[in-house]
Amino acid sequence: MPSNPILTLLTGPDRRSIGRSQVAVRRVLRTPSLLPHLLAGLKAPDPTLRMRAADALEKISRIRPNLFHPYRSRLLQTFQRSEQPEVCWHMAQLLPRLDLSPTQLSLARRVLRRSLHSKSAIVQAMALDALVQLRPPTPTGRA
Repeated sequence: MPSNPILTLLTGPDRRSIGRSQVAVRRVLRTPSLLPHLLAGLKAPDPTLRMRAADALEKISRIRPNLFHPYRSRLLQTFQRSEQPEVCWHMAQLLPRLDLSPTQLSLARRVLRRSLHSKSAIVQAMALDALVQLRPPTPTGRA
């Protein structure tokens, strides 16, 4: 059992469930200083905990993407190194919501293009969607 109170909410044996990730989301939204504790879950040895942490982070990014500004590089590195499909598809959903620097944007696109070759159809779909969201604007403003 993790000593981190946020990660304690995300433990459990069943990878088919998000556990109490909604509670973790509410706590971090209420107390943003808890976000680094949730980010630590992405490096947990337990794949269920990593999956649930990624799920909670993605949900937080829908509401408060600005909270992730100091952690953009860390999230990109996690996505680049992760081989766990659940983590990868949540990172693919989260990345387009971030204000990425040109260098970070280039790395994000490379990792997403690599994800198009994942064994997971969900990772492929999320990566494709993210690439579309991150495409450069067209001169006319139309797709």
